Amino acid sequence: MDENVKAFKELTGSDAATAERMLAASNGDLERALALHFDVAGDEQMPSAADEDEEEEEIAPPALPGSGSTDMVAAILRNAKHEDREDSESSRKPWQGTGSGRTLGASSSEEDAPAESPEAPSPLDRHNAKKVRVIFWADGFTVEDVTAEEEAAAKAELAEKSAPRRTGVVGLKSSREQAPLPMPKIPELRKYEDNKQFMEDLTKGIPPAEFRELDMSSGVPRPRPVDIMLGDLRPREFPGEAIKRMMMPQMAAMPKPAAKPAVRAFSGQGHTLSGAPAGEASTSSGASTAVGVGAGGAWRSSERAPPAVDASAPTTTLQVRLTGSSPQRFTLNTSHTVADLECLVERALAAAGEGPRGYVLATGFPPKQLTDSTATLEAAGLLNAAVTHRWA
Repeated sequence: MDENVKAFKELTGSDAATAERMLAASNGDLERALALHFDVAGDEQMPSAADEDEEEEEIAPPALPGSGSTDMVAAILRNAKHEDREDSESSRKPWQGTGSGRTLGASSSEEDAPAESPEAPSPLDRHNAKKVRVIFWADGFTVEDVTAEEEAAAKAELAEKSAPRRTGVVGLKSSREQAPLPMPKIPELRKYEDNKQFMEDLTKGIPPAEFRELDMSSGVPRPRPVDIMLGDLRPREFPGEAIKRMMMPQMAAMPKPAAKPAVRAFSGQGHTLSGAPAGEASTSSGASTAVGVGAGGAWRSSERAPPAVDASAPTTTLQVRLTGSSPQRFTLNTSHTVADLECLVERALAAAGEGPRGYVLATGFPPKQLTDSTATLEAAGLLNAAVTHRWA
């Protein structure tokens, strides 16, 4: 509590008694206590009807930069006080952003014309109103979406109620593992000279353009009411740096997100549908089983003549799928060897413009590599078979 009192005094410039009173009214919640203080301060600093005549004689706060002798903040507060007097019989707060009977969708001519009968709207008209808090400082103003804060608090409360209740002994470690409270957002300080249209809309008693929304809660589109709560904390400057310093210990105590695991490049080996099975990967990819390159870096088949086919002996036809080339059909005797088939394959590759390099032949499914070049086609199970070629 002592730390909250100290932070409250530093942020608002108030005394310890005010800080303790606001914190007690907010159950020790510093953020709610600050919001309550700003709301109360804004209401208390609005001039009363008895002081209206003396107000002009008093020294006004510094004029807005670039606004000449007109203090737009004082004009906004005077308008709020004037509307508060007119709506004294209503239950609304001093100024709720509706102006003198103007609506969100009013045209420019309607905004300039005085209201004929400023009647207090019924509670139904204020249904689903957007609540905004505007605090005036010496160096600018801040805008906070109170509706968003209330909705976030309601969701957090609902989630806490719906969470499964834990039973058993709770130790210090268990309490530390609870989800941390969300960090409050620091409102952005807006400069008066950069937001002239915003200030002029407040002076006219109409909601600024950024607050204008359509309300579909009733099923019929209509301009959403806007309740704007004003607070005047001049001549104090916006304590942005003090808020950041106050939040630094909380930010340091928040658990850091878990580091993403480093992405490791794939270091394995891929296999095509016609590739050799995993058990034969080590032999099929080795240079000792690859064929094709002969002495001097030429095709091995260049060292021998193509096999001759004996028409009187049993024959077989093999279909060979060449990588990067069209399929080939070869007719050989069943007594020919795998080396004879390799000779025909190499000649077909050379005719397709392929240079000498290692390759393997495989057949069946899963593909089985032909490693014995001396075996006959019949012994190797290649009668009328389909053979696949791939580069080593």
